[in-house]
Formats: sequence, structure tokens, C-alpha cells
Amino acid sequence: MADDHAAPSARPGALPSAAPSDVNPALGFAALALTIGTHGLVWPLARIGVQAMPPLWFGFTRMLSASIFLFILLAVLRKLRMPARQDIPTIIVLGVFMMGIFISLSHVGMVSVGSGRAALLGYSTPLWVTPVAIVFLHERLGVFKAMGLAIGLSGLAILFNPLGFDWSDDAVVTGNALLLVAALTWSACILYMRTRTYRLNTLQLAPWQLLAASAVLLVAASVLEGDRSIEWTDRNIALVALIGPFGTSVTFWALTTTMRYLPAITSSIGFLGVPVGITISATVLFGEPLSFTHLAGLLVITTGIALVVTAEAHERR
Repeated sequence: MADDHAAPSARPGALPSAAPSDVNPALGFAALALTIGTHGLVWPLARIGVQAMPPLWFGFTRMLSASIFLFILLAVLRKLRMPARQDIPTIIVLGVFMMGIFISLSHVGMVSVGSGRAALLGYSTPLWVTPVAIVFLHERLGVFKAMGLAIGLSGLAILFNPLGFDWSDDAVVTGNALLLVAALTWSACILYMRTRTYRLNTLQLAPWQLLAASAVLLVAASVLEGDRSIEWTDRNIALVALIGPFGTSVTFWALTTTMRYLPAITSSIGFLGVPVGITISATVLFGEPLSFTHLAGLLVITTGIALVVTAEAHERR
């Protein structure tokens, strides 16, 4: 996880700031590819975790262990810094909403929703980000990006397949609703990232943001699951160790780097690749069935993302 590129700082020893208009397609798309790959592994494992452990306590251990891991890593690399005043709002917003509330809602939702469908709802961000980014951030939606958005969302609709949804099961309906709300919180954070300047880079902000997320999940778990606890079996310890220090820390850094260095519309459409990675991983590693509908949806989404990547590269020439 390399440091983010930024302009030199005026204060000796301080880290540089990133302007809201910063766009680094190479770094942004590399981080997006890493996001898709790591989520493909972490999300199905997380569903196993929420079924084996109380979901909120599991989320708390994920966030806290990832935060501790990054604090230690940055200390070893001698890059650990106290956040500057201008970084505090970003730590609170992304820590509380993008990770704390998102993980709380998605973990509870995943208890009754399959990992593939949960990812589809959790990453439906282009629906909410695109109109706001056009109106308020003045981002352009060119022909190729518009085509990529339409095609990508069509693939999302194919994978979601509302006809295969059990509308009579209250638990399933509630789980899907929670995941949809989680997507809204994520969308707000994508837009927020494009309006801020920073002193620390995304790796240096990550442990503080994960610590804030841990606090949210600790409160939620204490209130809603206070009478439950994690049974520390070998499997549960392995899940927490794999998903927390490694999966969550890498994925969170990749996510925030993508959001910081790609335009809001581009990153939100790119995140449609996450359900693709999760579906493939769930099929290959966990034996979940892959139907013709799944294959069609994956192909359509991939086509949409390819158009957006091409459009972004053309705009930066």
C-alpha cells in the first residue's frame, strides 16, 4: 500500500494536501481493481462471519483489529501522524458513515440476504451519486460514460432479478431495505470525498477512520446485542484475523483511494465491479450456483465499466 501522490506541503515534515479537484486515473483505477479483488474475497467470508457470530460484534472486531493493524504498520514505517484539523471531518464522516453505519447495516442485512444480492444492493451507488455529482459537483456525463452507466445499471438489474425475490419473507425484505440504506450512506461519502482537502494521505487517515467505525459498532453491538458474545472457536478466530487486519484494512485503503482520485461518477460506476468480483468468488471458492442470468449480468456490468474506463482515459488525454 504505497503513499498517495500529492503536492509538497509548506510545513516541514508535514504531509501534503490534496485538492478536491485532484484526479489521478492511474492510481484511482489501480485502487479500484484492488477494491474489486479484495471485496470478492472479503464479502463472502463476511457473510460466513455474520452467520457464525453476532453480526455487530463481528463488525466491531473487524474494524478494531484492522485499525490496530494499520496503526502498527504506520508506526513501523514511521509514517504514523496525528490528524490535522482539516482531516477531522473526513475521519468522522468516513469512519462513522462509510464504515460504522454501512458495516452495521450491511452485516445485519447479510444475515438474511445472500452475499451476491447483498453486494448488488450495497453497491447500487451510481443510482444516487450520478445526479448529485452532475448538479452540485458539475461533473460531466459524456456519451460514453452515460452509455457505461446505463449498461452497468442494466447488468445490476439483471443480477438482482426481483422476480426471484421472496417478498413474503419479512426478514428478507428488512435485510434488503437495510442494505439499500447502507448504499445511500456510501453514496453520500463518495460525494463528500470530492469536496474536501486533506493533510494526511488515505493510508494515514485509514486507522483513525477505522477507529471511529469501531466506536460506532461498539455502541450498536452493546445496545442491540448486549446479551450476546462471540464464541472464540478456531474458525471464528481465523475469520476475524483474515477479514479484519488484512481484508478490511487493504479494502478500506483501496476504497478511499479510489474515491479520492477518481471523479464521483467514475468511481461509483466502477464500484459496480464489486458485485462481479463477489459473484465470481462466491462461485469459485464457496460453490454458490452461477446461472445464465448471473453470467449475463456479469458480462453486461463489465461492458459498462469498460466504457467508463475508456471515457475517463480519453478525457485525460
